[in-house]
Amino acid sequence: MSFTYERVFAATGADVEKLASANSSFGFSLMKQVAGERSNGNAFVSPYSVSAALQMVWQGTAGETKKEMDEALALDGFKADAAATAYKALDKSIKASGTNVVLSIANSIWYAPNIELKPQYISINQNSYGAKLSALDFTDPRAAGVVNSWVSEQTRGKIEKIVEPPLSAMTGAFLANAIYFKGTWQHKFDTAATKDEPFHLRNGSQKQVGMMRQTRKFRYQEGRGFQAVRLPYSGERLGMFVLLPATNSNPETVLAGLTADVWNGQILPKFAEREGTVGLPRFKLHFKADLIQALKAMGIRQAFAPAANFSGISDTPLFVSGVEHASFVEVNEEGTEAAAATGITMRMTSIRPTVEPFQMIVDRPFLFVIEDSTSHSILFIGVVNEPGSQ
Repeated sequence: MSFTYERVFAATGADVEKLASANSSFGFSLMKQVAGERSNGNAFVSPYSVSAALQMVWQGTAGETKKEMDEALALDGFKADAAATAYKALDKSIKASGTNVVLSIANSIWYAPNIELKPQYISINQNSYGAKLSALDFTDPRAAGVVNSWVSEQTRGKIEKIVEPPLSAMTGAFLANAIYFKGTWQHKFDTAATKDEPFHLRNGSQKQVGMMRQTRKFRYQEGRGFQAVRLPYSGERLGMFVLLPATNSNPETVLAGLTADVWNGQILPKFAEREGTVGLPRFKLHFKADLIQALKAMGIRQAFAPAANFSGISDTPLFVSGVEHASFVEVNEEGTEAAAATGITMRMTSIRPTVEPFQMIVDRPFLFVIEDSTSHSILFIGVVNEPGSQ
């Protein structure tokens, strides 16, 4: 697919800050929904991955579909061009978070050969989101393997599968984001200090876990129904915040009070250096979920119906039929390894008519031309009325 459309915008600091805040707002809202659906189970998502994939879809929305996604993604008032350039600047900044951690983020879009993506949509996703665009025959049984192989490669094998084969023949496009992180603690836990200790479950029972311990000065705070500590990774810029609810509370209660404004304005400023001891269990989580119900609860509805307006993507009517998210995290004495992938399936509301195969039997006099395709210079031209060795 060729195109010539290209525009270049410079992101403003205000737009980058606004987008980062929007991503945080979306992330807290998404986690409330996902955790609420699994009150006794684990939940682990990458809001950055989900929002990045959805923003690529959002770039092609219009009408009521756009309004709903504007609100759910906290992008209300953001022009498409400004959001795209802010994403590019934010993504670049995040990836430059230090040489002491491994952090990679990638986007990709596959589209059916029988639909035509609009040049502006292609341009903005390639130039701002760094998306790799490829035609893919979704009717081919190997199509799911192509997508899954890309996800596995981008997440260092931690997420091996995001879609189950076979993909629907009605699939018009598939958009994906993959993120991988590996960082060592600035202050590693001593493995000799790790002991099996009881972990109190929600149902009142206990489970023995490997509890890591560390005593030193931490960035710490308490109040608002929880204790919180920041554990920095090597290089200091990236860190893990651990929030421990009070004994008469739970994670959902703490989460309910979190918004981007509360996080940035009321919680982060209260961290102060203080001597103490932190006990943190070693853990490893694998998580996978279809996020459509969570996103519907957040106000995105029309995007999942045949009435969806994605006219900015293609003239072929499309709607979102799946939002799959898979994630992995392992925390131990050395540090943290985490990965996530988000896959968005867009289906056609009807199959676009295909051109019937043709036949060309050269069984009568014909003309031929030999041309230099770069300069379009005709090197040879001929007419054959009677093929033979003449």
